[in-house]
Amino acid sequence: APIISIENYLWLEGYAPEVTVRGVYVEKQGFLIEMKCLEKSPKAVYTMQDSPVCRDSCMEFFVNFSPETDGRYINFEANARGALHCKIGPGRGNRVPLASLDIPQPELTARVDALMRRSGVADETADRINQPPFVLNTRNRTLEKDGQRIKLTQMEYAIMKMFMENPGKALSREEILDLVWGRDYFGELKIVDVNIRRLRLKIEDNATNPAYITTVWGYGYKWEA
Repeated sequence: APIISIENYLWLEGYAPEVTVRGVYVEKQGFLIEMKCLEKSPKAVYTMQDSPVCRDSCMEFFVNFSPETDGRYINFEANARGALHCKIGPGRGNRVPLASLDIPQPELTARVDALMRRSGVADETADRINQPPFVLNTRNRTLEKDGQRIKLTQMEYAIMKMFMENPGKALSREEILDLVWGRDYFGELKIVDVNIRRLRLKIEDNATNPAYITTVWGYGYKWEA
């Protein structure tokens, strides 16, 4: 039997854009799923991690690593802007967000071509947030510090985007949870602290004395642009 078995279904009848799917598995490293959908004018409103991208033009796939022993599967939904929504569970009505679990989060790389720009979905004049020494590219979802790329998970990217869109503003933990994880997330508030601690290790010169993501004691955090 093949290591990865792929079945492809189009949900809508009467409208079927060209779709291709490929899968590659590398032992002890993980797997890569490449999905391509040639849609001329995709709707792509949501940009944050775990947003309801099902309301946009989105692609969806399901992964079950051990179907013989585990009835749970991971559901991935992604739109043309690279916003990724992930849940895990045995069925559509009883899944939990993957971000609520203390496990490595999936990486998503979304490529939006010139067709997207012509359709007006991507705004070329607003694809960067420049706050020295950081530059956040919202088109290819990357972060640079002093010209050096910092590798972020999708959750860390969503947190950085939230901070850089709100420079100097004190954000409560509850606000951060709503903005990044969404109002439908009902996990513990400490997930905010856990992810910000990991992010500080990547972007701060001294994570024990942070200069960029500062703590507002008893409240939340603030981005010092």
